[in-house]
Amino acid sequence: MKLIMENWRGFLGSLDEAVIAIYLMRIKLEYKKIEERSKKEYTTSHLPQKRNLRDLEQQQEFRDTLDYKRDAFRHILANAWISHKFPGAPITLLGQAVELAGATKSLLKPLLRLKKPGKFDSGWKMDIANNEIGIKLAKKFDPNTDFEKAVSMVRNIVDSGKFYVTDGKTSYETVLAQRDTAPKPIVSKPRDLKEPPRR
Repeated sequence: MKLIMENWRGFLGSLDEAVIAIYLMRIKLEYKKIEERSKKEYTTSHLPQKRNLRDLEQQQEFRDTLDYKRDAFRHILANAWISHKFPGAPITLLGQAVELAGATKSLLKPLLRLKKPGKFDSGWKMDIANNEIGIKLAKKFDPNTDFEKAVSMVRNIVDSGKFYVTDGKTSYETVLAQRDTAPKPIVSKPRDLKEPPRR
């Protein structure tokens, strides 16, 4: 009888591991779907892809789209949708684990190229703050909220600038307001070489 109980306990233990593995695989598949959607929602394909071919405005749009908007969209949607689709999942813990892995990768990646270590950072503050926006948004979903509705709600947040940037405290709308009030650089026009010099 003892042997039967031990085998049964072992079976249940492996069943728990299998269920957890399936659960994590389903979360990973949802995340991949979100990652692909973020690339479609916030694309830079209309801009020159080589940095040296972009003017200053295009460069700023390129960086804003990739570093701020796409990243925020992905984090907010991932946390909102996965919280909604998998109630009770340890979303905050999963988000922090992903950020820890990213920070470790950014630290170690240069070592593989025989260079000095990078920074132990992956945009942690910004990403964790945007993850929290997603978790709060999920609480506003009704039980019938589908993926497209979630995408639309997150797109509204990102397009309004109500997400966080690098320091995890400053909103993107604040960054835009500061840009609007900052003095613009004076760019002189090149002289036409045919025009005689002014005296």
